[in-house]
Amino acid sequence: MKRRAFVLAVVFGTLALSLVAFQGTALAKKGPGGAPSISVTKTCTRSGSTVSFHVTVTNTGNGTVFIQSVNDANALSGPGLPYKLKHDTSASWNGSKSTSASGSNSVSVTASRGKSGNGPSVTRSGSCSFAALGAPGVPGGLASTGFDPMPYAAAAVLLLGLGGTLVLATRRRTV
Repeated sequence: MKRRAFVLAVVFGTLALSLVAFQGTALAKKGPGGAPSISVTKTCTRSGSTVSFHVTVTNTGNGTVFIQSVNDANALSGPGLPYKLKHDTSASWNGSKSTSASGSNSVSVTASRGKSGNGPSVTRSGSCSFAALGAPGVPGGLASTGFDPMPYAAAAVLLLGLGGTLVLATRRRTV
């Protein structure tokens, strides 16, 4: 009786371990049929009153994906959609606008396993911000002269204090 229970425990334990190992193997081998994986990077650069946008989409998964949409508030130029991206490759879209104000901009990218959008899909986003024209460190703004006003401000305060002291010391008393 004890031997039969032991044999059954070993058989069921082996089956359970086999099932777990099979599921782990199936999860590890997602391959082309698994969920897509992409990364999205967006950068903004200013040159005078023109702000340029650069969007890079990289396929970080283990199979081919199709970029279905690249949604941005600015008109971007780049490869036509749907765009096929093989494993560890990238595609880029560029755009620009004229503005003197500061701001930020974001992009949303959707990719799927199937060319027509069928199959598993994923959406990722990226954003960037840019400073106003004329802000410190922005090309086209005022140049830094290196002038430090603090020594002159300190001298002015000392002279005013000295003048006030002389006025108080030399004033006449009336009786």
